[in-house]
Amino acid sequence: MPLEQTKNLIKETRQGYSVLERELQSAVETRNEYNRQLRNARAKLSRKENSPYPDNYAVKYIEALKKGNIPESILIQEIDKAIGANQEFDENIYKAALYSVANTKDIYKFIKRGTGWQTHLDLQIVFEEEAGDLNDWATGIRAYREDILHSKGLDSEQAGEKATEFWYTKVFGTSLGTKTVAGRIEFSGRKAAFWQILNSGSPASLASDRAGGYNPVHSVPTDFIGHAEIRIENDFLRIFVKEFSEWDQEEKELREVIKEYEGKRDQYSVEVLEIRTEMKLNKRILDSFGAKRDFVNKDKLARAIRKNRAGEEFDSPRIDLSIAGSGVRTTISRKKFEGLI
Repeated sequence: MPLEQTKNLIKETRQGYSVLERELQSAVETRNEYNRQLRNARAKLSRKENSPYPDNYAVKYIEALKKGNIPESILIQEIDKAIGANQEFDENIYKAALYSVANTKDIYKFIKRGTGWQTHLDLQIVFEEEAGDLNDWATGIRAYREDILHSKGLDSEQAGEKATEFWYTKVFGTSLGTKTVAGRIEFSGRKAAFWQILNSGSPASLASDRAGGYNPVHSVPTDFIGHAEIRIENDFLRIFVKEFSEWDQEEKELREVIKEYEGKRDQYSVEVLEIRTEMKLNKRILDSFGAKRDFVNKDKLARAIRKNRAGEEFDSPRIDLSIAGSGVRTTISRKKFEGLI
């Protein structure tokens, strides 16, 4: 029997003992149904609370990041910002070298920290793994310089200040400058060993510096690696928090359902107790008639009990509980009746 139908039945006007029996059966069935639904809701909540889903979701999302191109795209965006802030590196040859490293998946190290909904991503972009470092860049500068000198039949060139001025006025920003950068990259043996200058700013010195030389174009630090790491970590956190919010809302709704079912279950438990108490009162009064108990109209008795409990007055000092046509008169004094109740 559907719960709402049963509930409506309980609310019907109670007319007698037969209805009382039906009410008891309906109340018991309804209470048991709420108990069943409570067990199901509690089991579902327990499964959610102890579910490995958060960890599985984190692992799955990290795997998706590894296979997709979101980290690469974000890092390239940060590279573009860094280049825009530094005149020296605003050339396609630098960009191409940096993009090549950024598109290498092995440089992205995804580390899962914490468990459950406390999980967060620790991303480390090990750019030097593919790009090289400042020592490699110094090697490339020195080796390319020596190659050029050797091609001109010279053994060495010590005029650092003069060479710097020539580079800045005649080479920087020209096709010769592009050729020079390409040569330095080639002789460094790495893809983009200059990246640390773009990321951290111009160093105080390089191993390739010549006496009297200087840096005419200083680079400001951009921390493009750190910015990219934070953006990717925050993207993970944003998606993870969104998933947690939906999951947490489902748990809250389950707790509300459990609370509602507990209230209704308790309501029907009280109903069962009251009906059983009322049936016991019926039996007690019936037993007080002794041999005449079989001639007592149970429906009349049930109505009399409820009338008394409702505080209604009886019309006479004695209450007639006789079965019509039985020929046996069964009455009980109002005082005795109230005493038995």
